[in-house]
Amino acid sequence: MKRKIILLITLFVMSFSMTAQVKVGSNPTTINTNSLLELESTSKGLLLPRVALTSTTSFAPLTAHIAGMTVYNTAAAGTGTTAVVAGYYYNDGTQWVQILNQANALTLQPWFNSATNSAATSNTQNIYQSGNVGILTGTTAPTAALDVNGTTRLRSLPTGLASDNLVTADANGNLRTLAAAKPSVMVVGLPAAATISSLGAGSSSQFTTATSIVNTISGSSYSAGVITLPAGTYSFVFVISSSFSGAAGIQVMSYFFDFPGSSGTTRIHGNSPTYNAVNGVSINFTSVLTATTTFNYQVGWGQGGNVTTGTPIIFGTGTQIFIQKLL
Repeated sequence: MKRKIILLITLFVMSFSMTAQVKVGSNPTTINTNSLLELESTSKGLLLPRVALTSTTSFAPLTAHIAGMTVYNTAAAGTGTTAVVAGYYYNDGTQWVQILNQANALTLQPWFNSATNSAATSNTQNIYQSGNVGILTGTTAPTAALDVNGTTRLRSLPTGLASDNLVTADANGNLRTLAAAKPSVMVVGLPAAATISSLGAGSSSQFTTATSIVNTISGSSYSAGVITLPAGTYSFVFVISSSFSGAAGIQVMSYFFDFPGSSGTTRIHGNSPTYNAVNGVSINFTSVLTATTTFNYQVGWGQGGNVTTGTPIIFGTGTQIFIQKLL
C-alpha cells in the first residue's frame, strides 16, 4: 500500500512538471502567462551553448539541422559565402544564419562613402551606389540608374548656358537631352545703302558677299546669294531694311529662290510699302529638306510694284537672314 501511494505522488509531480511554466531567478512565483521559461535577474544573464561551427551549410557539431536552434559560435571557419565567424547563429532548418550585430550590419549597408569602399554611416557623407536605385517603383528590379515612380522636384538649379541642351522625356518617362534649336544669322552683303532693281524670277543675285554672324547649323555654308543646308526641318526669316527716296510709293519685295532638285523656281516673298522712310520687310516660312539643299536668294522690288518716280534703296547692314533648325 505504501508503495502505491509513493507511485501515485511521483506520477502527479511528473504530470505537473510537464505542463507547468518555469521561472528561474527573482520572484519565482510571478511569471508571465505567455512564457514557458522566464528568467529574471538584475545581475546575471543567459549563457547560450558555445559551439564551434564549421560553415553555415554544415550542421556539425550537431547531428542535424534543427529549425529554431540557437547557439553562440566560437570559431572562424569555412570560406566564401558559407564562412562563419564568432557570434550568435540560429538554424532555419537548412543552414545556420548569423544574427546581425552592429559591426556586420554596417557591412550590409548598400551605400558607400564617396571614393571609398567603406559603408556610409553618416547623414553628411557623399555617397554612391553602383547599381540601379528604385523609388516607389513597386518592383525589385529598377530599370534605370535612378528609377522614380512619382513626382520629382529639383531645387536651387544653377542658371543655364547658351550651349546647354534641353531635357526631354520619352513616352516611358526616360529622360534624354536634346540640342536646343539655335538660329544661324547671316548679314547680306550690300553697301550701306544700295539701290535695288526690278527683279523677275531667275534674275541674277545682287549680293556680292554674305557675312555669317552666328552659324550653329553643322554642315551648312553661306556665300554670296547662296545658302546650303543639310537635311532637316527649318524655319526661315528674311528681314529686309529698305526705303524709297521719291514722294510716291513702291512695293519693296524680297525673293527666296529655291531649287530643290527641279528646274523650276519657287518664289516666297513679302511686300512693304515705303514712303520716304525706313521700312522693314519680314518673310517667314518653314521648309522640310530631305537631303542637302542649296537655296539662292535675291532681293528687289517686284514687277507688280507701284512705282512712279524715285529710287528704291536697301540697307545692307539691316538686311539679314535668320535660319533655325527645328528638327
